[in-house]
Amino acid sequence: MGEFQILKNDEALETVVKPQQKPIELLKALIAFGANDVRERDLAADLWPRIDAECAHRSLTTALHRLRKVLAHDKVIVLKHGRLSLDASCCWLDVTALDCIVDEIRSCLSFMRSHPAQSRVHELTDRLFDIYRGAFMSDEGKTPRYENAREAHRNKFIRAVGELARFWEGEERWDEAARLYRRGLEADALAEGFYRRLMLCYGRLEIGRAHV
Repeated sequence: MGEFQILKNDEALETVVKPQQKPIELLKALIAFGANDVRERDLAADLWPRIDAECAHRSLTTALHRLRKVLAHDKVIVLKHGRLSLDASCCWLDVTALDCIVDEIRSCLSFMRSHPAQSRVHELTDRLFDIYRGAFMSDEGKTPRYENAREAHRNKFIRAVGELARFWEGEERWDEAARLYRRGLEADALAEGFYRRLMLCYGRLEIGRAHV
């Protein structure tokens, strides 16, 4: 989320080795396509659209070999039955972490479960914003492979913020709800629904002050 970055032992990859462009582009595309069970032919066609399928596959094989050398870890990328995956036991992806925290939020706030503690809601909120640092691959422009994933991750984030804010609205904690919508707008200034809900929260706060 935000600009693309690879960390090895908490150090940015570019400070360790100058990565070659095409292998890193392969890694970015693999993540954009979901990072799990991505067909080789789909990646090859996307990365080398102007050459025939056989040449594109050879180029993909070469780029994959070079990428493994750049990452210095052969087992990070698994190739099985013509499909590529990133091994979660070898690497951490913030997009995967986003999915996990969104699931936790939905589970915590489910009406079928007991009412969560406010401290738990604060914890989930902080974790969500720690992970969502901006649009997916924000430095990659409007390339379709990134735009599709970018919109999907953005929608997950917006829904999660909305669910958290509705918890505070249900508690009539309009100050907390407003704070959450403001944080949401700092992360995504185009989330129009946040503006409308924020105005509602401000209105409720004014009514509350008038009755004091």
